[in-house]
Amino acid sequence: MVEIEIFVYKDAEKILESKRLLQEIKSILLSVSKVDHIEIQEHFRLWGWALERYILKEVTWRWDAYKDKVAVSI
Repeated sequence: MVEIEIFVYKDAEKILESKRLLQEIKSILLSVSKVDHIEIQEHFRLWGWALERYILKEVTWRWDAYKDKVAVSI
């Protein structure tokens, strides 16, 4: 089991709560057995998140996980 620390950025917590994703993200992170990018992404995938998602055509990088217009960087 890993220990997580939540950093609230502006209104992110309110937005995630309104989409019912805050508790989901916490559950995903608490289910991870070690701090490993691939394992964390796999847990997001199992919860129905898209992986390696481009959200803007103008950029070449992708978000690690994406769901309901919420992007996550691991």
